[in-house]
Amino acid sequence: MHQLSYMIYQETFSRDHPQVAQSLFELTEFYSCQKKYSEIVVLYKSILRPRSGEASQNYPEVVTSLIKLREILSSNRRYIEAEVTYKKILVVIDNALGQDHQVFFNCLHNLGLLYFPQKKYSVAEALYKEVFEIMEKILYPYHPSIGICLGNLARAHLLQGKYSKAKPLYQKSLEITEVAFGKNHTNVGYCLWNLAYIYQKQWVIVHAERSYQRSLAVLTSSLGEEHPDTERLEKEYKSFLRKKILIKWAKELMLFLRIPQ
Repeated sequence: MHQLSYMIYQETFSRDHPQVAQSLFELTEFYSCQKKYSEIVVLYKSILRPRSGEASQNYPEVVTSLIKLREILSSNRRYIEAEVTYKKILVVIDNALGQDHQVFFNCLHNLGLLYFPQKKYSVAEALYKEVFEIMEKILYPYHPSIGICLGNLARAHLLQGKYSKAKPLYQKSLEITEVAFGKNHTNVGYCLWNLAYIYQKQWVIVHAERSYQRSLAVLTSSLGEEHPDTERLEKEYKSFLRKKILIKWAKELMLFLRIPQ
């Protein structure tokens, strides 16, 4: 029924008509409920094919369709196809708005997120460096987007074990995020969590413990005690404390064994 309605409206009205959009939404929702993701992909790809007699595709319609297609592909872990789709979005936006527009580098920034689940950390690192260079020229120093970009660049370093490179980026991201959103924002909590992890790896105990405590307080307040991330952070913090106690005992034992009998 939904499919028939969409076909009728598409033939009757232009593709940017509200009735066609509503019918498309209902059809995609119907497919989603049945987990027919392949049908949704085919549907959006058909939208992106120009009709006979159309000289060019409408910019907002094309971008919206491509973004929806990318979301479906990403949610089904079809990352390669999602990457190709996102690159098409960038071409359309570049032609319509130019590379200096915030919409362009926001899309470029989101493209980088696709590389993390694929473990392409060096590719993500290179991309976020490029995005940061563009943002630095256009946005003011404490713009929230710069904080988010630095956080993801730091994440790319962190996942490659480059803790010394990740730490100053997280520290700058934390500073910008606190200025932009306040010290109790969820993003501040996550940034502190990542810093605590790095301090732990470098065994800077005081800073690690302080960052864990602040992060746990922020996330408990903003997400709640029963949120999976809050519970995971609490578990990690307790593990850190156990290691701290064991090392303290080990040091005390070493001192004891050095005492002449």
